[in-house]
Parts: sequence; structure tokens; C-alpha cells
Amino acid sequence: MAQTYAQKFVSVTHTGLILSLEPVFSAIFAFIFLGEKLSIRGYIGAAILLSVLIVELKK
Repeated sequence: MAQTYAQKFVSVTHTGLILSLEPVFSAIFAFIFLGEKLSIRGYIGAAILLSVLIVELKK
């Protein structure tokens, strides 16, 4: 509920960037706490997400 409420006060671009980082944090926490490793598909997805974030942050 807090996330939905806070979205009213943040720009659309920032909201998109923040929400796109959710899988990144879940992968980091899964690695730290459960010892999980990414597959090749996971690394490809991470590279695509990283490229989108770089393009958005350069604006």
C-alpha cells in the first residue's frame, strides 16, 4: 500500500526504474541467503535490464 501511495509523488520514469530493480534485488538476496546462482538466461536478462537502465539514466 505504501508503494502505491508513494507513486503519486514520483515521476513515471523514476517509478519504472525503481520497479525494474525488484528482480535485481531478489537475485542478490537469493545469492546471499540461499546460495543460488544465475543461469545463462539470467545473465542475458540482467544484461538487457542493465542496458535499459543505462539508457534511462543517461537522459
